[in-house]
Amino acid sequence: MPRLSEALDSVLGPEEMNALVLLRDGMGLDIARTHQFWESFVAVATSGRLTPRSCPWDVELDHYAEPIRIEVKFSQEFDCVFRNGTRPVLKFALPRGGGVAKPSDVTVFIGIDSADDVHCWVAPTTVIPQVASITMTSPRVRVGRSRTGLDSWECPPSELLPAVLHTWRITLADRSAA
Repeated sequence: MPRLSEALDSVLGPEEMNALVLLRDGMGLDIARTHQFWESFVAVATSGRLTPRSCPWDVELDHYAEPIRIEVKFSQEFDCVFRNGTRPVLKFALPRGGGVAKPSDVTVFIGIDSADDVHCWVAPTTVIPQVASITMTSPRVRVGRSRTGLDSWECPPSELLPAVLHTWRITLADRSAA
């Protein structure tokens, strides 16, 4: 299975990367490892807008007459101890989000690994299990066949907008069929 990740310095523009390096080196703040950074990234990449904190989804994209509601989930890679050893993982908390009354249409999962590679999955919110978290072995170190249901939804971060629109169309088709 080909890796669809992209290096952080290719996902960001040169000015953005310079600012990020300045914050990392000068202040010890790694802004690319914060949830708010990736919410903003998704809003910019999709030409959407960030929603207020009280909203049950993170980004709203106006697409013709209908809004696309996007939930953003972020994880940085960290080592997790299992019975059979330690391995780097990405862990996404509350993957269905907190919005029950007005759920998101699309959920974007973004992970960044220790090599600064960005991994992205865009899935219809309805296919995501109602669980406390999703933990997966970091794509950077995976071998053999994957065991996560998200893998069929993986996309390069540079293809975020087409992936969101495609996934939203699937969501609409599912609603029409129901």
